[in-house]
Amino acid sequence: MLCAAIVVAFLVIVLPGVFDVRHERRTREITKPITRLVLHSKGMTRVEIKPSHDGHVHLVRTSSISRDSRLIEHVKVSGKTLTIHSTCTGSRFGVLRSCDLRYYLRVPRKIALALHLRFGTADLHGLRGRLTLTLDAGRLDGFGCNKRADVSLRYGSIDYRDECAPEDFRARMRAGDIVLTVPAGRYAVQAERNAQRPFANIIEDPTSPNLIDADVTWAGSIAIEGVRK
Repeated sequence: MLCAAIVVAFLVIVLPGVFDVRHERRTREITKPITRLVLHSKGMTRVEIKPSHDGHVHLVRTSSISRDSRLIEHVKVSGKTLTIHSTCTGSRFGVLRSCDLRYYLRVPRKIALALHLRFGTADLHGLRGRLTLTLDAGRLDGFGCNKRADVSLRYGSIDYRDECAPEDFRARMRAGDIVLTVPAGRYAVQAERNAQRPFANIIEDPTSPNLIDADVTWAGSIAIEGVRK
């Protein structure tokens, strides 16, 4: 009887939250000058950011949310900063609640990014502003010319190509793999644990003004490669 009760509870409580979802799409264009984008998202979030053709911000957000849950999203422009907050609420918890969000953003090329995600992916293409990313679990992929970047993941992977010699690139993880590609040259490299030395086309020079600071605390690897133009 107990096993039967557990099965019935699973069918009644879990399955509706997994399969009974509603889909939504939202678009928005911001024509005011924006120099900084801040995104806070607590769902399963996939973000793709590329330069826009007109210097405006073009936002497309799609979502798949459990029908008994609610997406709370706030989009605010303050000065030249665009801030997006998104989270899901409902009676279900954890994996029982579906909260899948996708953000497709087209932004000014030199915008500064501050992305704070719980789970998901960030794909960045051809941006030239400062980058800050925090992510509990997931991955960062892409390329840009950021000069300064601070990337922190608990678990997952980082695979990023900085097309300009970074002045200060910091990447930290508890467990996972870090792969950084930068222009060949001299760098002050701080990467002790799990670093795959020697780094191709990288001259390690502690006096260099160009800093790469990479760290994997538990398990994983760090690979840094210099690319000749």
